[in-house]
Amino acid sequence: MTNNTLYFIVLQLLPIFAFAQRIPIEDNPCPTASISAKFRVELFLTVPDRQSLRQETDALNETVEQITTVTDQQSCSALKDLIINNEKYHQINQSLVGSDKQLYFYQTNKLYYVFWSKKPAFDGIPRTGGKSLFLVIKKDLSQVWEYYL
Repeated sequence: MTNNTLYFIVLQLLPIFAFAQRIPIEDNPCPTASISAKFRVELFLTVPDRQSLRQETDALNETVEQITTVTDQQSCSALKDLIINNEKYHQINQSLVGSDKQLYFYQTNKLYYVFWSKKPAFDGIPRTGGKSLFLVIKKDLSQVWEYYL
């Protein structure tokens, strides 16, 4: 292989490596919204067999109409810190870097909902696979409930 061929190959691969670099969670803005991600929160709040979970988390009076993405930078930072400072959550987050999944932050009046799900680009594609971690967090961050939904 000549030097010119090697140089050409390196130049072709350089952009791939540049985009493949991991972006630390603390540098990301608040996560984007997704139709299917919001639907996961709707299911938590409405499916009859999750009534006991809603009771446990004091979400009985939370409604689908209240669901919004977390856009406040201070809240996003606090939720990101919670993920970073918990070894389990941080490992899950790092294992999904470069995959078709991302972290989502949603909220209702009293609670945050934090979970990993498919990126918005995959909204039209049915979700496959097993259950994944779904966190319900009090707005004051004093309590976290973990569910696999």
